[in-house]
Amino acid sequence: MRIAVDGMGGDLAPRAIVEGVVAALAPSPEKPREPLEILLVGDPEVMKTNLDSLTKLPTPEIRIIPAREVITMSDPPTAGLRKKPNSSIRVGIDLITKGEADAFFSAGNSGAVMATASLILKRPPGVDRPALAGLLPTKGGSAVVIDLGANVDCRPSQLYQFAIMGSGFCRIAQGKENPRVGLLNNGEEDEKGNNLSQQTHQLLKASSLNYMGFIEGQDIFNGRADVVVCDGFIGNVVLKSAEGLAGNIQNFLKDQIKSHPARMLGYLLLRGAYANLRKKIDYRRQGGAPLLGVNGVVIIGHGRSDALAVKNGIYLSARLAAQKLPEWIAQELKAIPLEPPPLDGNSSKDLETPSLQ
Repeated sequence: MRIAVDGMGGDLAPRAIVEGVVAALAPSPEKPREPLEILLVGDPEVMKTNLDSLTKLPTPEIRIIPAREVITMSDPPTAGLRKKPNSSIRVGIDLITKGEADAFFSAGNSGAVMATASLILKRPPGVDRPALAGLLPTKGGSAVVIDLGANVDCRPSQLYQFAIMGSGFCRIAQGKENPRVGLLNNGEEDEKGNNLSQQTHQLLKASSLNYMGFIEGQDIFNGRADVVVCDGFIGNVVLKSAEGLAGNIQNFLKDQIKSHPARMLGYLLLRGAYANLRKKIDYRRQGGAPLLGVNGVVIIGHGRSDALAVKNGIYLSARLAAQKLPEWIAQELKAIPLEPPPLDGNSSKDLETPSLQ
């Protein structure tokens, strides 16, 4: 399995990226069974210097692919297509189109990854925009949340498409035959929500998806739905809020334990439970979020990805490539009509799926 890795993207790049690549090739029970080959994309001198400082052993599983331009977090999403055609993001995604890589992982500019992947790899017929799908922990396991930040402004027809792709991904990632789909809203009553929520609600009610209706923020974590649909603005706020809360819960617990000697004894007895909790809420364990709706496996990691997150992002890339994620999603899109079902009234005209440019 050949995984292209953006060696220059992310807040901790290139060091953390290269460390993660080396860690991914080391023996591990989580490592995919199929042999891994890493195509490390970036400035050759920088990549080689970091590799040499980490290991003195030959690394035939790592091949450096030259890319001397870097798309920064402040660059526009189209930078990889116009201003920086030799960027690590553009070169890495091109490797998929050439058949030299089975997947691409980047912790860099997510907007640039999405724009480049969308236009270079293309989208399945009828898909207006790709979307990021991630797993958030729930009481009974995890829930797929889509979109996590790829699309800030959405139309009802696009959220409808996200629901179809998220349902398909849930089947692949979690093996659930008939995933429960919920639409994130500011209330579960039918009359609640803004115009976007109301119109999307009607589309999903008329679809063949296992639609549960509106859900609220707390329902994400209590496991009421297997797939949570929202626009990227809301999804990203939910994701960052969950990450911040998870980190602060650990700090709150530490402060409380240290404040009283007797509590230290209780901590020793519950140490294993606390360790399991840390793993469950640690975003690094997932590694990244797949970009659904493009003809290739593209994983976008957290901007603060360290070596552990990069390693797991590579593993996720390999697993989804082995499972042929794009083919599964394409089948899901064919099984459920992408053209939203017609609605009664004048609003139906506003809900037509926009044509692809």
